[in-house]
Amino acid sequence: MRSALRQADWALPQHIIMLGTPNRQPRLPAFANQFLPFQWWTGQCGANLADQVFYAQLPHLESPCTIVAGTGGFRGAWSPFGEDVNDGIVALNETHLSHRDRIISLPVNHTFMMYDHRVQETVIQTLNSGIV
Repeated sequence: MRSALRQADWALPQHIIMLGTPNRQPRLPAFANQFLPFQWWTGQCGANLADQVFYAQLPHLESPCTIVAGTGGFRGAWSPFGEDVNDGIVALNETHLSHRDRIISLPVNHTFMMYDHRVQETVIQTLNSGIV
């Protein structure tokens, strides 16, 4: 979305809701991009996720954001995240964009978080709250 907004010639959204979005270069794709199956499966999107220059070129958002971040990922010595809180794909500290963000962390995993009733309820509450 941030990449698309860079090219937009329409009004910016009043509020943005993100689900597990890495707003800084995430560490997992940078590692996984070394492997051909990841490159094949994810194509340009995966290459962008692994590219520090891509993230550096993304515009800062002027619209306020609500970021729903998962905390259900494995932590510990065998985790690529170490002890960092994560959703299995994105670390919690990789979701932050600015100090104005409203971060809501829920004990969900990344891949299917949009199907979790707590995430859906959070989105509905945000939409109904009038901050959007």
